[in-house]
Amino acid sequence: MAQNIRVLIVDDELRFRENLQRLLSLRGFSVFAAEDGTKALTLLKTETVDVCVVDMRMPGMDGTETVRCIREMPEPPACIILTGHACVDQAVQGYHCGAAEYLLKPCTTDELAERIHRVYERTREQRTGTFTNSKGKA
Repeated sequence: MAQNIRVLIVDDELRFRENLQRLLSLRGFSVFAAEDGTKALTLLKTETVDVCVVDMRMPGMDGTETVRCIREMPEPPACIILTGHACVDQAVQGYHCGAAEYLLKPCTTDELAERIHRVYERTREQRTGTFTNSKGKA
């Protein structure tokens, strides 16, 4: 099922971005990467993406602004904010700008993959009006 989910990782940390891209690819996701919000928005003009995983703190356009811009697109991908800086205010900001989930670094790849599946299914259900049970069947 993951092979049909297209994920964009937006994070300024090269090593983290490359490792996460590799680990999610091994789980069957189609994964793209961008080093900042501006590059993510440019990539989203040419690629269809289902879920964006966005770092909160990045130089230039931060995660909140990146998610806000993504959510203004027609048929926007779901967004998960992934940050190494735990702060209730940031979580609230993330949800207000349209993020579907908020995760703290470090998290396991399994946990992130589960969240990606969850927001993908939730978004698909909202767009199609088709709801699945807990076992993934309509």
